[in-house]
Amino acid sequence: MIHLFHNPTSLLAAALYISILVSSILATPIETRQSLLPPPADPAGDAGDGESSGVWKSGGSPSLGERLILAKCKLLITGGKIAGYKNAAAHMEHYLDNTGTDLHLNVEAMMIDLPNFKSGVQALAQNSAKAAYTKASKKGVDVSETFTTPWTLYGYTPSTNFDKSTTTGSDWFYAEGAFSYAVSGEVTISKAGHVSLRYVAYVFDRYNWDYGKGVTIGGHGISDEEMGKLNKVGLARVYNVRGTSKVNTIATYDPTKTLPTPSTEGGDRGR
Repeated sequence: MIHLFHNPTSLLAAALYISILVSSILATPIETRQSLLPPPADPAGDAGDGESSGVWKSGGSPSLGERLILAKCKLLITGGKIAGYKNAAAHMEHYLDNTGTDLHLNVEAMMIDLPNFKSGVQALAQNSAKAAYTKASKKGVDVSETFTTPWTLYGYTPSTNFDKSTTTGSDWFYAEGAFSYAVSGEVTISKAGHVSLRYVAYVFDRYNWDYGKGVTIGGHGISDEEMGKLNKVGLARVYNVRGTSKVNTIATYDPTKTLPTPSTEGGDRGR
């Protein structure tokens, strides 16, 4: 997984040395949303996922070197705000908050900034709703059929998944890197034969640290191993990232037609 500024811009590097005097406001985390159905179980991590994070507070007392890493991270956060990487900065700040609690994302904002993600959600909903309708129609009328998809990886390929020529694309790349998404919903056939659809999208990721990755900032390197040490000595704490979209309602659902694109209403909040 790639996190905050694994390939920082020159703007960010310069900002590190002046940003300590500058204040910037992070995007406000959204409230936990209720859903139609529970999401699928959290996906299993890939081989090596989070290995350098270790177990929280398993590494003894923090050393001076680890406290210096913490100070560098705080500069990264402020520099990220200046560079326009508000989500990447917010993710790192939550890591340093040292609570280990879930961070909840605005899925609508992600769909605005990552068009391929929005298209992926639409395709999952399209295919799953059609299959659910087929099952429901065999039961007659006044019936409902629910569905929950497995997790799908939103990865680094194609390159258009994260358009790093834009600030927003780079921001999510540094904040999340690859993440998983899924869709759940319900197709309903009324007594009169009217068909409707409701569905939501979910996002999941683990904010942790791997071996063999790192970042160079202003000529100084910080490795994932060093970042993971902050978790081991209790100066920071890894956590899960989650998001649930608002309910998308298709009042008149026709399985032979393409679904409307998922709603992004509310995606501009806190931007």
